[in-house]
Amino acid sequence: MSPAETLYHQIADTLPDAVKSIMFGAQCLKAPNSKFLEYVRSL
Repeated sequence: MSPAETLYHQIADTLPDAVKSIMFGAQCLKAPNSKFLEYVRSL
């Protein structure tokens, strides 16, 4: 696993209710309702 992937998993594990997903072939984080932008705005 690359350092970037390790950091991605560390960050994802610290965010409550974050869902690990793939968008356009890249790893991303989503809210449980799959609304990425709404989740980011709520932080």
